[in-house]
Amino acid sequence: MSDRSLPDNSQTENRLSSRSYLLVIIDDDKEFRRGARKTKSIRRLARGIYKVPIENKKVRDYVQRFRHLTLKRAREIPRVRETDPELSQRRTYVLMSYSFVEPTAQQKKQTQRLLNRSAYIRIRKGAVLFPYLRSKDIARFYQTDKKKRVLTPKEFAHSMKAIGAKMSRWSRVRAVGPKTDREIAAALDTTISSQLSSLEKRIIDLQEKTKNNTIPVKRLKSRYSELMTRMREARMVFSLIREVWKWDHTKPLRKLYNRLLRCRKAIEDRLE
Repeated sequence: MSDRSLPDNSQTENRLSSRSYLLVIIDDDKEFRRGARKTKSIRRLARGIYKVPIENKKVRDYVQRFRHLTLKRAREIPRVRETDPELSQRRTYVLMSYSFVEPTAQQKKQTQRLLNRSAYIRIRKGAVLFPYLRSKDIARFYQTDKKKRVLTPKEFAHSMKAIGAKMSRWSRVRAVGPKTDREIAAALDTTISSQLSSLEKRIIDLQEKTKNNTIPVKRLKSRYSELMTRMREARMVFSLIREVWKWDHTKPLRKLYNRLLRCRKAIEDRLE
C-alpha cells in the first residue's frame, strides 16, 4: 500500500514539490504562526509544521529566528548499510503529525502503547520521525515471525487513526543542512533517554514494593510481568534503532534488564 492510499483527515498535501521545504518549529509555534500570517508564502500544514518556498529570501530570514527542522523530499532512499554516522544527512524519514480534539485518558494510554512498539524520534508535541526504508530493509528489520514486533510507520498511522487520531504524513523526506541533522540527533538522544528514564522509574518502584511485605505477591508478579513485556518491547525497538540509525543504547538497557531480574528474585524469595 502506498502512502497516498492513507486517508488524511487534515486536508494536508502529503507530497512536496522540489521548490518547497517542510519546516518543523520545535518549540511552541504561536509566535511563528503570527508572523507567518503576514505572508502568503508560508502555509501551515499541521500543528508546528509548515510548507515554505525555497527561493523566498524574506521567508528564509524570518525562519532563522526560530528553532526548527528543515526537511525536503529525498531523491533516493539509501540502503541501511550506507547510513553510517558520517552520512547521516542521507537518511530518509517519514514525518508524522497526530492530534486529538480532546484526548481521553484511554486514547493517551493507547497512543503511548503504540509508541512503545515503534522506532521513532519525537521532534515536538504530536510530531515524530520514523525511518523511511527500502522494501528489502523493511522486510529485514520489521517483518518477523514474532507475534509482537516493532510497528512499521504505516501500521502506527493506521492504528492511531483507529483510535480516533487526526493524522498527517509526509514520506521520503531528509534533513537539509547540518543544523537540522544535529537537531534530529539531539531529539533522538532525548527520546531514548526519556524512554530509559521512564522504564527505570517503574523498575525502581517495583524494587521498593518488593520490600513491603503488606503488598500481595500476586500484585508484585503482575507488575513484574507488565515491566518484562515493556522491556521486551524496548529491546526490539532499540535493536532496530541501533541497526538503522547507528545509535547504541544497549548498555543502559541491559543494566535495567538485570535490575528487573533482581526484582523477580526478590518476588520469588517472598514465596519461600
